[in-house]
Amino acid sequence: RLLGGKCRDRVRVYNHTAGQTEEALVEHAIKGKEEGFTALGHLNPYLDEPRDLPFHDNNTQLLYKAERRIAKVREAVGEDVDLCLELHRRLEPGLAVQLSRRLEPYNPMFLEDPIRPDNFDAMGQVAGRCRIPIATGERIHTVHEFEMLLERGACSYVRASLGVCGGFTGAKKIAAVA
Repeated sequence: RLLGGKCRDRVRVYNHTAGQTEEALVEHAIKGKEEGFTALGHLNPYLDEPRDLPFHDNNTQLLYKAERRIAKVREAVGEDVDLCLELHRRLEPGLAVQLSRRLEPYNPMFLEDPIRPDNFDAMGQVAGRCRIPIATGERIHTVHEFEMLLERGACSYVRASLGVCGGFTGAKKIAAVA
């Protein structure tokens, strides 16, 4: 009732697919599919390193390792599972575009937060150069910021966080704008 009344009987969800090694990532992806999930989320092609740890690989290594990991996951779970890739705002715009091109053959549902969300113009440029849809928004605070993001075509999937965007009321306003 708080959100305007029931509009569906089911909601699709994805599991959190984590792993600190390639093998663990693939194993958790298979387990998620076996549990009945049709989408695997927070799937990080750079594994689950702590955010305060800088990448030690050069750009070429980052691209090849990410592609290899996602290829292994796709091979393990097949074509009937969506891959929702989480990049944790760790890439620069150019590298994010390069990565998206390498990952296109594996048909991810979206790339979440490929770059820092503080520059809506840069996010719009990345989204405009990627054929994989962009998901972002969990660090964005107001409906006005979401309007700016959407005006730039910077995302296909709005990821508003209730704890950041003003609760249910803020989320409803953002949904209306989206």
